Amino acid sequence: MAAACTGGAPDQSPHEVLVGDSLGQLGSETAPEVARYATGTRFDLVVSSEEDLDEGWLIATPDPELLSVEPTALVGGTAVSAAVQAVAAGDTTIEAYDEADRLAASVAVQVRDADHIELSTTAAGLAYAVGERLRLLPGSAVNLMINYVGDGQFLAGRGLAGVETATDLASIADLNLGTTAVESLYVRALPSGSYTAQLRIDGRDGDQLEVISVPPDEVALVLHGPGPDPGDLACATAELVDAAGRRVFAEPAQWTSDGDRLGEGERLCIAVDPAAPPTTATVAYGPFTGTIELPGGQPPS
Repeated sequence: MAAACTGGAPDQSPHEVLVGDSLGQLGSETAPEVARYATGTRFDLVVSSEEDLDEGWLIATPDPELLSVEPTALVGGTAVSAAVQAVAAGDTTIEAYDEADRLAASVAVQVRDADHIELSTTAAGLAYAVGERLRLLPGSAVNLMINYVGDGQFLAGRGLAGVETATDLASIADLNLGTTAVESLYVRALPSGSYTAQLRIDGRDGDQLEVISVPPDEVALVLHGPGPDPGDLACATAELVDAAGRRVFAEPAQWTSDGDRLGEGERLCIAVDPAAPPTTATVAYGPFTGTIELPGGQPPS
């Protein structure tokens, strides 16, 4: 495949293709102009078309010292795939060549060393950043999303995180589903007190996370409702806070109305129907319950 290795500009392929990866960073309308990966990450790169592809396609990089690309395989007749590993920091491209050595696609790539991990928890569309202390109701558990960061940028990564703790209540869980790779740190609070988890990135010590059990009598449920003009979608939010107003987490909140289940998580949204009577939503969050009035309607399907 001379076109992938020479310095001259290759001919352009007539094939229209879409480039995606197994980390969910590429392959959508919101894909970044530059794909960013954490050093050490392994992923599959897939080049797909609406038409049948012939044997002889090649996925390659001009900088094999930055990206290691395995042999290309034809997948299902309309796509080709190659296993890739980000092996060293630097800027490069991943390129796809068709069966006639013509350039079909080129993706700009940055590989950066992950210098730290940021943790977040997501509940029904709400994302919360978690600092060095995580407050939970006793015995509660949450999944914290692991976000790799290097040079001030979020990096797509997989399989680099680790954790050590004096208890056996925290562990790394791989939650890869379909083409989206999400790693999470599963954390459970002790019945009382606290413990510390040591985070690691590719074997190196990272930040420490202190998991603190907050007694229920030091926690309050706070409900936020829609404004006076909610528009087509009216949303209510349930939060647990301690006496200092700091977030406390627990198992997902459950929303009901007249015994009918409305949804799960910290946020409930209603598709407003002006002809329907108002909805009285009841939320159960840990040992706490509360009610809030919403306009008439049903949760969006």
